[in-house]
Amino acid sequence: MIRRGFSAFACLFTRADKSPSTGTRFFPITAPRSTADIKFVHAMMDVMNITGDMHLQFGFVESDESDIFSGPGTVIDSNFSRTTDGFAGTDGYQAVTLTKANVVFGIITRNNTATTPKIELCWASARFDTRAC
Repeated sequence: MIRRGFSAFACLFTRADKSPSTGTRFFPITAPRSTADIKFVHAMMDVMNITGDMHLQFGFVESDESDIFSGPGTVIDSNFSRTTDGFAGTDGYQAVTLTKANVVFGIITRNNTATTPKIELCWASARFDTRAC
């Protein structure tokens, strides 16, 4: 399969915590982009070798600086999540509200439902297509 526009595969991992507020980790996939013309995002991911109980979602982090990004990440589509190997994406373009000058898109990880959460791993690649209208 030809994978045009996808990032290289990256090793993603979770914290040993399944809480949606403290157990998440954001992994940037794209280079910083200007938010001037971004109103909608269509995201796709390819996941391999996922271990145990991992939960993946698309997200972004904004900044008014062009090279300093921090924070837990904002989920792009709360209806989308990936917990197994394979290829998946959002259901078409999703509306996003960006309030700062720059954005980095990536993947948010956390443990899913394990009684005793552990650090989990996977290899993931992603693609983020944007639209102004």
